[in-house]
Amino acid sequence: MPRSDETLPDPPERGDLDTHDRTCRRIADARDVEVLAVDHRRAPRHPYPAAIEDVAAVLRWAPPAAVAGDSAGWTPDPQTARALRDEGDAYAHRLAQTGAHVTHRQEPGLEHGFIQGMDLTSPEAATAQERLFDDITALIHE
Repeated sequence: MPRSDETLPDPPERGDLDTHDRTCRRIADARDVEVLAVDHRRAPRHPYPAAIEDVAAVLRWAPPAAVAGDSAGWTPDPQTARALRDEGDAYAHRLAQTGAHVTHRQEPGLEHGFIQGMDLTSPEAATAQERLFDDITALIHE
């Protein structure tokens, strides 16, 4: 346990530009779109709402045709994952009520973060990623 005057080391990076590079490049290549990946500040070093502020600043700088996101690089326990899934459902519903075009998917049987390389080992993940790529195409070319 560190003394109170010591700082804790940063946790290993998960959910940064390096871990998402392959997915961003696949989306760009598969759908002939430009992808802007944002390297935002992450907790615990930068508590909420630092990441949201960083992403909002980028969106003001380069207004996108579409926005997509992933978790902030953590692996939730099953109860938390269910709660986040339910919150995601409610958030998608609220966005749709504002008139925003929303495509909201759940991929039963796939674990959190399946977009990051599971297509290499899981046919189900590869198929789910193709659905995501189709969704991106539909959103951008409306």
